[in-house]
Amino acid sequence: MTLDGAWQFRGWLGDEWRWHVSKPWDAPGWLPARVPGSVVDDLMRAGEVPDVYFERSSRLAEWAAERTWVYRTRVTGGTLELFVDHEAAVFVDGKEVAHHVGSFTACRVEVPEGGHLLAVAIHPAPPSEPQ
Repeated sequence: MTLDGAWQFRGWLGDEWRWHVSKPWDAPGWLPARVPGSVVDDLMRAGEVPDVYFERSSRLAEWAAERTWVYRTRVTGGTLELFVDHEAAVFVDGKEVAHHVGSFTACRVEVPEGGHLLAVAIHPAPPSEPQ
């Protein structure tokens, strides 16, 4: 399965994100995202943080590591292979189908044929790795 279609992302503190993994595609508050990529790069492209690669501006994005970020896209089925740093939960049409912990190992998920909403909740960074 290719994941080069349109992606959206949004972040939350706490567990409120669980209510949003199956919201309609055109629900407000979602920002465009690139996959593969990073939360901070997507926040920069959306204008939510300044260029973190300039001088000491990375400090202005440190809050991002404390949130759960949900990335979502529409898929048609097949085998999905994700590499997420560090912990993530994978949802198909709002139902959790996988949970993964690890930075350098793949998470594989089988998505049934047909049109589906795939959501990947990337959990906050461990305290030892804030950035």
